[in-house]
Parts: sequence; structure tokens; C-alpha cells
Amino acid sequence: MNLAAGIVLGFSGAVCQSFSYIASRWFIRRGHGSTMDLLAAAHILMGAASLAILPFICSGPMPQFAAYGWYVAGAAGFYIAGQLALLLALHGNEASRMVPMLGLKILVLALLAAFLRTEPVSWLRWTAVGLSVAAALVLNEAGGRLSGRPLLLIMFAIVGYSLSDMNIARLVAALAPMGPSAAVLAACLTYMVCGLFALPVLIWHRPRDLRGWGRTIPYAASWYIAMILLYACFGLIGVVFGNIVQSTRGLLVVVLASAVAHAGFTDIEAKLSRKMFLRRIAAALLMTASIALYVLG
Repeated sequence: MNLAAGIVLGFSGAVCQSFSYIASRWFIRRGHGSTMDLLAAAHILMGAASLAILPFICSGPMPQFAAYGWYVAGAAGFYIAGQLALLLALHGNEASRMVPMLGLKILVLALLAAFLRTEPVSWLRWTAVGLSVAAALVLNEAGGRLSGRPLLLIMFAIVGYSLSDMNIARLVAALAPMGPSAAVLAACLTYMVCGLFALPVLIWHRPRDLRGWGRTIPYAASWYIAMILLYACFGLIGVVFGNIVQSTRGLLVVVLASAVAHAGFTDIEAKLSRKMFLRRIAAALLMTASIALYVLG
């Protein structure tokens, strides 16, 4: 029962995450505000939502702050850095091309594991890394070769997400005494801190148009729901299997972006030829397979 529920939650989270990438493109490409506007306003909204639901999932006494405080800060800080890099990369490039490349995270994880010697990296995992690099090369060629800046931003986003994930795993472990709600509680604490990080940006970078800030709601809502679902998924079936389910987001984004383009919103996503669409689908499938192989290895 937990396995089925976890898969449903994880896949639903991946769907919502895919919508959030399209929503971020819509916000920026339609000129509703800058990347910083989107990042700041959305995370203040998500922080407020986390604060609102916190009493409903925190029913007992919390562990001492020293046991989890640094992990919350690390999870939030590295995530914000990675998210900013990803949004900047999405500013001038299609989501269907950039998002599947996030699967290169397993390359960063393998290198970190080998360098820090936290765990042995098996030949099966190095094979998975090779497959992910091959998928990234196919994506790089699918629509004209990418320049150095978006590739650098994607790698920066991947490093940020990887370091954030390491802190999230430790945060959930530190909150384990809270019971089944530990994973969702970790999400709420992380996004409350993200909201605090965003407040100085609100003060320094005053919104030029409050309606523009209101237009961050589609991105904020879809991303926040995705994170709650994914954290709940991790709580039910674990981070290992949960990451395999989450990896379907690359394929989902390619399909969703194609639907958006064919609906006439070509300023958000460019129409692809059949050959280019199939190439991106194949690359996304290869990236998903490489992630599954890495996790199982």
C-alpha cells in the first residue's frame, strides 16, 4: 500500500514540477517581471504557506534546534542558489531542453562520493553516469548547440541541488522522531527559511508592478505542491526509489512543452519538428534510465 501511494505521490509531484517549469517560462517570457522577481515573490508565498500548515503536521515536541538547524539552512541555501541558476538558464532556453539535463546530477553525486569517499561508486553507477552524459550530449545537439552560459548555469544548478539533497537527507533523519510527518515537516521548515532568505530581496528589489508579483502564483503553487508531494513520497518509499519516480519529470516536460507549443504559445516554447521532438524524447528516456540505473546500483 505504501509503495503504490508513494509512486502515485512521486509521479504527481513530477507532473506538478513540470508545470512549474512552464509557468516560470510564461512569467519571464511574457515580461511579467525579472527572474529575481519570480524567485523572491514565489518563495515568500511558499514560506507563508509552510508557516500556515506547520501546526497541522507538527503535533509533538520538536528535537533540539542544534540537531537540525544547520541542515535546514544548508538545504534552503543551496536550493535557492540552484533554483536561481535554473531559472536564469530557462530564461533564454526551452524547458524541454534544459530540464532533462538536470539528470546530470548523478555525475555530480558520483564525483562527490568518489572525492569525499562517503561511499564506493560501483561500475554500474559509472555506467549510469556515462549514459547520462550521452543523454546530455544528445540534448545539446537537439535544437542547435548550446552556448557556454546555459550549460554553466545548469551545472551550477545541479551542484546546488546536489548539496541541498545531502542536507535534506540529514534533515529528514534528524526529524525522524517526529514520525511519518518528518519528511513533510522538513519541506515546511526548508521553505520557511527560503521565504526568510527572500524577504531582503523584497525590500531591496521593490516590485515595479504588484500584479506582476501576483502572476508568480502559478509557478509558486505548482512548485510548492510538487515539493510537498515529493517529500511525502520520500517519506513513504524512501529517497532512493523516490528519486527514480521523480526522474520522470524530464520526459513529462518534453511532452508538456510540445503541447504548449502546439496550442499556439510559441513565445513560451518553440515548436519542434517531429524528428527533433523524438530526439528529445529519446534523450529524456535515456536520462531517466540512467538515473534509475544509478540509484539501483
